[in-house]
Amino acid sequence: MKATEVLQEEHQGVLLALRVLEKIGAELAQPPIGASRNPVGDLARLLDFLRVFVDKCHHGKEEDVLFPALLEAGLPREGGPVQVMLAEHAAGRKLVAAMDRALTDFQTGNAAAAATLREAAAEYVKLLTNHISKEDHVLYPIADEKIAAPVQAAMVEAFEKIEEERIGVGTHERYHEMLKEFRRGYLSTK
Repeated sequence: MKATEVLQEEHQGVLLALRVLEKIGAELAQPPIGASRNPVGDLARLLDFLRVFVDKCHHGKEEDVLFPALLEAGLPREGGPVQVMLAEHAAGRKLVAAMDRALTDFQTGNAAAAATLREAAAEYVKLLTNHISKEDHVLYPIADEKIAAPVQAAMVEAFEKIEEERIGVGTHERYHEMLKEFRRGYLSTK
């Protein structure tokens, strides 16, 4: 498996999380009558996923392994796609922090914080959806063209080490179980 394929697989989980984030935002505006879900608690869990899996692990793999390999393969450091991706990672971190602050405010009784949370969530969903599309359709094909197969294989090994060291063994699987639960709870059309 190529390094880019690993990252594209991870994107599928991230896109699912973004769909759930949209649903939770809507429920914070108007919780459905008789709902058995806990949108506030689920949002806290989802924000943990965004901070730990998406940023620390997935973006860490890109920033520490893929992007340096692309620069080594000749992509420009300034003004190129790597610089754009790094800027979008930074923007995503700010939006997750804004959602986290708004959730804390909401939990302490500030009902107006729900609107702030929904706005930050909508902006994050838009940012990451576009970001993933650019990576999947532009950056990763460039990587596949410019980075030799043996280097890609070494990158996959580096990805596994990052996952082990930064989020711990079994965390990836635990998050996937949480996403399955959220898919059933928020996205299924029973």
